[in-house]
Amino acid sequence: MQSPVIQALLLFVPLMFIVCSIAYLGLLFTKREERVKKVWSDIAKDMGLVFDTSGGGSVASLDENLSESSTYMATIEKEIRGDLPGGKLRLCWVHNHNDTVNSSLYGRVSFEVPFDLGMSITTKGVFSTGPDLKTGDTLFDETFTLRARDETAALKMLSLPVRKALLQVKGSVRTLQVTDTGLQIKSFTRPNDTKSLRRVIEEVVGANTSLQDAFRALSIRELGGEADALRTLPEFREDDADVFQPEEVSATST
Repeated sequence: MQSPVIQALLLFVPLMFIVCSIAYLGLLFTKREERVKKVWSDIAKDMGLVFDTSGGGSVASLDENLSESSTYMATIEKEIRGDLPGGKLRLCWVHNHNDTVNSSLYGRVSFEVPFDLGMSITTKGVFSTGPDLKTGDTLFDETFTLRARDETAALKMLSLPVRKALLQVKGSVRTLQVTDTGLQIKSFTRPNDTKSLRRVIEEVVGANTSLQDAFRALSIRELGGEADALRTLPEFREDDADVFQPEEVSATST
């Protein structure tokens, strides 16, 4: 028969192993989060943006498909934000409380001047059903559903540079959506390394720039050169009429 001391040791050793293992895993997780935090902080500083870990704010402000009164519960854990030409960027890592996926990457550029085209570009199969416009670009049309109140203007805006920029963003995230008021992305993969995070931000910034240039050129053409009206557009420049000439596309729906 084993002595009480041996019996105690047989119970104590496995217990200590479990405790030490948990502590070690916790240490690894803490170090990993510190490394990720530094990556986000360094990228934000390098790109002239703001890094914030204070949390707070509504996820509905990042996702047009959620209302402020939504029962969707989530916490913004870290955020990169800043001003872009014609808009404001927010890129957030969000912890979901009532979703099958624990965390998600949300990104949004809110446009300072709405496009007022009744335009909606959504990833196929996500928030999109029914007939849509076709640009004639097979890859773009297979990737996105396009709808617009002003079909001709929307198709003029979606020039080759704009379509390429949007497709590039979609290649790095799960969903992409563009409306008159903003561009938003969602992904279930957090960019934890410098290269991945920088790529996502640069792609979103590039898409915003392409959309703003296209909108500015379209508006200049529609306004007929009215100087006062032109100066209300984002990042107005005197030579804007010459910087962008989208190809003419006929509006066709299916």
